[in-house]
Amino acid sequence: MDHGTTKRFGIPISHLDYRFIETCTDVKHLQKILHILRSGEEGKYPDLTAFCERQIEKHAPRSRALRKDKPPATAADFSWEEWRDIDSDFKVKVLLFLFFHFFFSPFRFDVDKEISKIEESSEEKVQSKPVLNPSISELKKTVDTAGLSQVQISFTANREKEKGNEAFRSGDYEEAVSYYTRSISILPTVAAYNNRAQAEIKLKNWQNALNDCERVLALEAGNVKALIRRATVHKNLRNYQAAVSDLKTALLREPGNPTAKVCLCINNIKNPTRETPRPPPRPSKDKGAHNGLVSNGQEEKRDPERQSRGQDPNHNTEPSLPRLSPTARLKAEGNQLFKNGQFGEAAATYSQAISQLQGSENAEELGILYSNRAACQLKEGNSRECIEDCNRALELQPYSMKPLLRRAMANESLERYRDAYVDYKIALQIDRNTQVANDSINRITRTLIDQDGTKWREKLPPIPSVPVSFHLQRHEDNSVQPEGESDQEMFQDLKSEGNEHLTNARYKEAAEKYRVALCYLKLCQYEEARRDCESALQRDASNIKALYRRAQANKGLEDLHETLAQDPGNLSVLALVAEITPYLNSSSQEKLRKKIDIEEVCFVLNSPLDPVDMSRACPAEAMAPGPLMTKPSNTYEFGQRINEVKATKDTEACAELLAAIDPKDLPVFLSNTLEGDTLLMIVQSLKCGVLLHNPTLVYQHLSHLTTAERFQVHVALMFLDQEKAEIHSLFTSLSENPPEGVESGDILDLVKEYGL
Repeated sequence: MDHGTTKRFGIPISHLDYRFIETCTDVKHLQKILHILRSGEEGKYPDLTAFCERQIEKHAPRSRALRKDKPPATAADFSWEEWRDIDSDFKVKVLLFLFFHFFFSPFRFDVDKEISKIEESSEEKVQSKPVLNPSISELKKTVDTAGLSQVQISFTANREKEKGNEAFRSGDYEEAVSYYTRSISILPTVAAYNNRAQAEIKLKNWQNALNDCERVLALEAGNVKALIRRATVHKNLRNYQAAVSDLKTALLREPGNPTAKVCLCINNIKNPTRETPRPPPRPSKDKGAHNGLVSNGQEEKRDPERQSRGQDPNHNTEPSLPRLSPTARLKAEGNQLFKNGQFGEAAATYSQAISQLQGSENAEELGILYSNRAACQLKEGNSRECIEDCNRALELQPYSMKPLLRRAMANESLERYRDAYVDYKIALQIDRNTQVANDSINRITRTLIDQDGTKWREKLPPIPSVPVSFHLQRHEDNSVQPEGESDQEMFQDLKSEGNEHLTNARYKEAAEKYRVALCYLKLCQYEEARRDCESALQRDASNIKALYRRAQANKGLEDLHETLAQDPGNLSVLALVAEITPYLNSSSQEKLRKKIDIEEVCFVLNSPLDPVDMSRACPAEAMAPGPLMTKPSNTYEFGQRINEVKATKDTEACAELLAAIDPKDLPVFLSNTLEGDTLLMIVQSLKCGVLLHNPTLVYQHLSHLTTAERFQVHVALMFLDQEKAEIHSLFTSLSENPPEGVESGDILDLVKEYGL
């Protein structure tokens, strides 16, 4: 019987069978069958796949289909001694190659020839120096805007400014100045003047740049970019007093501006006898404009050339910024390199800072530098060097969290799972809320169980306990409130702590940090939740979360309908409406009942009970029938019910489920999830109860079941003797009690469809 073919190679489904594979001697055909079985296109059959591999090995032991991928060996596949030997052998070979190449090569080093090459290359560089665009001189400095509307004028000015930005990025500052001038001639704006001043600074036209900065400050007093750029001009014009004054004003306007702070710090390092102004403490991290490339309504890139310039006025009457030590400067530079992804350069910078701090008593700063360098080594993949740096950092600062986590990650990358497990355990002793450690512990535990079995704990190194004094010190450090903390910072801190408690399901602690309706809902304090939601709705009447949570507290539909009006696609609100609606309908239709006095009845235990007494003696749960099977609404719901039925092997429940389903919908509900045990359960349930009452329904279910996906595959492969006996018994009973309008020939045709 033809059961169709596979999508790939067009192999008949009947060939995916033990008997055919056993008798087949065509190796190429067997290889195609093996490819289909491995791909899982027709289902996963591990035993049949292994049997096919054995048959191919029997006929062609050197077949390419039997080859399996083996990844190349890495450092983690060898022990430390083996990898050291391999590494040393490789280095010796490289040294020998270099030795023979330089000392026994027929080509000798000619000094005169190399010098002439250097001179020629320098001449070529001079000749290949980029020439400014000659068409710039022909570019008009003004644009005729006669007859243009205000919108067109604004658009044209912005387009010319964008052209100037592109020229600035490409390094053609002359062209940038020309386009900025054209933009200013169309519509003078602060951004155009500011950008032209920056281009003039690049061209070292100090007076023109100063004039543009003055125009910007005339249009917008206190513009931070213009102040910093004017300070740069004053510094190059040796007007140091004015430069420092502009930088002070910029820091007063924008205390967090890094460019102004760096300029003052560098100037302070170059001039130790002078004091520079100290900016006031900033309440929050400012993301405003910086002195940089071009201003286009967004944050601009900082210019490292301006950051390296300083000022030198002789003024010491105002408070100064603390001078950065060389070590602090190297540390800051390393941090910036790390943020930029330059991990190798950052590690070298940290090494310089460590060499300067060697022998000092500042163990805390030295431990931080070792920890930072370990982070760079971990990013570079140098796990062994990372472990060494973490060990040094932990010697200087015992039980420090970051070195512990980094050493654990490095050990895990080297497949030293036991050492990594110990480090993560110590980290959890210090702070049990460390999510990285919790996730890694679960992952490593599964690996150790697979590797060492049930006795994996016995092979672990001893886990040291963290001293209680360290816990107390850490708790005190965390509980200290910094002096002078603003209300905004306190609000953010309390909100962060409350969010952390809420994430970890500690709702009571979260409610103490901030009054949030969600916490009260979790604690079943509905009145407090309702009051919080109403307070929120007084500030914002259309707040979706407040409406939804107040509706959860009230268990009513008014707020839910209002929420759906604001946000029709809110799935959680729709689910809550569907959950509450039946209860509201039942409560509205329920009539008022009279109170009935319940009297206790004494009876003899051995005396027979009539039905009325039985209803009194037995609880309602024992007398009530089980839940009725209803028609599932989708494939997922049907799959859940059929899995529950298979788990309990309840054929009566399966029969009720099939009776509630239209036979033509059964293949749709089964989809591509038809398995052998599911088919057997359906046959047994049809045989147990449905056949006696409705043989027509049994015939229709069996008929439509043949159209389900994967049915032909199960007929060809999965039918065992037990399954065939069950199906044969069902068809025998169906033949003895044929349904109305069905002839015996139709039943025989259906038997053939089932491969009997």
